[in-house]
Amino acid sequence: MRKLILLFTLIFSGFVFGQVKDTIIDGKKTVIYSSIEKEAVFSKGNAEFQRLIAENFRLKKIRANSLITCEIKFIVERDGTLSNITATGENESFNKEAIRAVTKIKEKWIPATINGQAVRERFKIPLTINFE
Repeated sequence: MRKLILLFTLIFSGFVFGQVKDTIIDGKKTVIYSSIEKEAVFSKGNAEFQRLIAENFRLKKIRANSLITCEIKFIVERDGTLSNITATGENESFNKEAIRAVTKIKEKWIPATINGQAVRERFKIPLTINFE
């Protein structure tokens, strides 16, 4: 239970927003805005997004016996779907499970806007679990 509480606490310890413009993704040049009027938000709120990640997370699939961290990165598309979901961290099983947990969430986000137009936005979310 302590592990899940730590996961919940640290999941949303802060969103870090990338400041990238012209970027190459999947061989295509794309624009991701760095200054927006209204940031993208999960349609059911941050607490629900956090709950869904934890609900989809399978702790038994992670091989570790200490504190592990990763950073989940994804893009909220103009239609509210998520794309380019990646995770970086030292524990590969944790990274894979973090990607799987976010990918299983099917509810859409409310996209970011500039001048009333929906735009893509990049998110980075840190995750930490303590297995001690």
